[in-house]
Parts: sequence; C-alpha cells; structure tokens
Amino acid sequence: MFAACSLALCLCGAVLWARSMAVMDQVRSADATHQTTFVSANGELVIQKVTVMIPDLEPGLSIAHALPSQYRPSLSWQVAGFGSGHDLFPTLDGPIQTDTFQFPLWLVVIVLAAPPVLLWGRRGGLASPQPVPCEPSMA
Repeated sequence: MFAACSLALCLCGAVLWARSMAVMDQVRSADATHQTTFVSANGELVIQKVTVMIPDLEPGLSIAHALPSQYRPSLSWQVAGFGSGHDLFPTLDGPIQTDTFQFPLWLVVIVLAAPPVLLWGRRGGLASPQPVPCEPSMA
C-alpha cells in the first residue's frame, strides 16, 4: 500500500515537473504575521516564508497561475536547481524577513520513486528469474 501511494505521488510530481515548464503555479497561505508560499516554476519548487513584526498580511489561502518567466526568487546562491536566500528589509513598521529555499522537481520525483522501485525489486520484479530444476533423463 505504501509503495502504491508513493508511486501515485511520484506520478503527480512528474506531472507537476512537466507542467512547471509551461505554467507557474503558486499556493500561498498566510496569517497576520507569517506567510508561506509554494511556487512551482521552471522545473523547480520554491518555498518562501515571509515574517513581519506588525500584523499586516492578509490571512487566508490563495492560488495563482502565470508564465514561469514572470517569477524569479531572491536567492543568495543557486547551484544545479538548488538554492536558498535570506533577506531582511527594514521598514517603518518593523523589519520584513524572507527565507527562500529552492530545489529541483526531478529530486522530488526520484525520492518518491525510490520506495516503489525498492519494494518491487525485493518482491521479485522483472530482475528475479527463477532457476529451472533439471531432472536426470532415464535412458
């Protein structure tokens, strides 16, 4: 059952990876002082957390779609699809802090594909031929 769920999630990850090349998907959740945003664009998943000192953010959940070229996260470093960034913006209402983490969606697909592949191999998938017993011939 675990392998089947993991395989289903793996397929969803592969679809999200392919879709992210053509469409940017964004899901944002917020309360008054914290906002977390998940963005799928350009084959990468970006998680961004925004914290403010004065309750100023609009609480709730929002979903948006756009072209992937319209989104560029603020990252301090980026290597092979992995990256992170930390920004602190001083304002009159107090500082705004953003923490950003980015990783490639192919990593999600590989991680989610591992359990079904390992369990299938353990149960005797295609790579487990059974020996054929030889019987002596009576001549």
